[in-house]
Amino acid sequence: MIYQFHDFSLDTRLYQLKRMNEVARVEPRVFDLLVYLTDHRDRVVPRQELLDSLWPGRVVSDTALSACLKAARKALGDNGRTQKIIKTVHGRGYQFVAPVSGDSLTPMTQTDSTGRGSGSSIAVLPFANASDDKEQQYFAEGIAHNIAMDLSRNKSLVVKYADWLEDGGRPTRNIASELNVRYLLKGGVQKLGERVRVSVDFLDGETGAIRWSDRFDRTGIDAIDIQDDISQKIAVALWGYRGQIQDADMERMTRKSTDSFDAYDFLLRGVMYKELYTRAGNARAIECFRKAIALDPLYSEAYSWLAWVYGMEVSMRWSNDPQTMLKLALETARKAIELDHYCPIGHTGLGFALVMQKNFDEGLVAFDRCLDLYPNHADCMALRADALVFSGRAEEAVEEVRRAMKINPYHPDWYRWALGCACYAAKRYEEAVASFNRMKCQNSDSMMWLAASYAQLGNIDKAGSQVEQLLVIDPGFTVSGFSSFFKNPLDYEHLREGLAKAGFPE
Repeated sequence: MIYQFHDFSLDTRLYQLKRMNEVARVEPRVFDLLVYLTDHRDRVVPRQELLDSLWPGRVVSDTALSACLKAARKALGDNGRTQKIIKTVHGRGYQFVAPVSGDSLTPMTQTDSTGRGSGSSIAVLPFANASDDKEQQYFAEGIAHNIAMDLSRNKSLVVKYADWLEDGGRPTRNIASELNVRYLLKGGVQKLGERVRVSVDFLDGETGAIRWSDRFDRTGIDAIDIQDDISQKIAVALWGYRGQIQDADMERMTRKSTDSFDAYDFLLRGVMYKELYTRAGNARAIECFRKAIALDPLYSEAYSWLAWVYGMEVSMRWSNDPQTMLKLALETARKAIELDHYCPIGHTGLGFALVMQKNFDEGLVAFDRCLDLYPNHADCMALRADALVFSGRAEEAVEEVRRAMKINPYHPDWYRWALGCACYAAKRYEEAVASFNRMKCQNSDSMMWLAASYAQLGNIDKAGSQVEQLLVIDPGFTVSGFSSFFKNPLDYEHLREGLAKAGFPE
């Protein structure tokens, strides 16, 4: 739904507030406040109702709501004196009083009877590995992910990559409804050496009908073009070739990433190793991304991922020389952006490295640049939540990662990890424990935070179990040796307190 009033538009699907087509950045809770008041503009909304809606199940002071209202008015150019948009009805509550025109969606985002977008939203489902070699799964997953990334370069399209979805033969309509999208892309990949065969089905989420189906059979360098061809065909199916879609968006979507098949293969292997979130896996990822760059020194995506895994070496305490590793992360992220300003991983990698360097303001700016380019980039939102945790803005971090989960309901495991860290920092220990325990596979960092969460709840036995498991993985771990990235020393001490209670050696 898009609400339009004065010079503003409030898009509830894209989570955007715009003024004269320029995105206005607002905090997630401020955005939720605007949506709630606009949804219920036919009446005065009591103060307590707003508190219950914005902070469900929690007791917060009136000051928090007042600050939220002040921020909302400021974003709209309103204030408590003029009250042209949000009116205070003393003793009763608040009402959205600005005239709202249309309540309709723009041509690219009109809804059908299901409420889903009629041409503006698509989910790319995991591609099946049709090869006899199970180790080729990384290639199938990598192609699907890259197609989703290519499509997301078009700002007119809401793209979701449901990499954790297992459809189990469920009807297309059900999957589309769960993901809240209009179309689905399914496919399979067979790789034999440098020969790649990809079959795809572009499905109508409402009827289940196949809008088009194709098979691509390429060898060597030509195989890299497959993902570009698929992205372009989807654009044509939705808008017509270079008709309603902007030329700049088409160019970004079909920009060729590399001319080297081997570099492309190393990149996909590196992403697979990165997802293991282990010391050995990260080392293999670094090796793969470096090889990709050696084969193609202009491969921006390889630089982006290399910056990311350099950052992981520091954040996961795997590096013996964290300062050098941080310097490398910053250099490679900036190189990636220099080669391709539209590369989202480059901006998030830069933000990640800057935050670990305690350059919090610039780090958040880097994340915001990514969201300006790709407003629905759920991964960026979840990573930005980590930055908010270390910046001392824990409650905002909780809301940000939950917003990411809403956009990508079949999110990867590390979203739970990010939510757990945010909840711990916000002293919401039970929610932290629940989030960490929903992870399919724990790593040393999640074990550390989970142990601290259990300890703060007084469950020393379960905290101790996590300590034992972590010390098997990282025998040298100590509380005093833990590297801090927190802006506020009190937030760092809060984590150290939990670790000490859990029984980690000093």
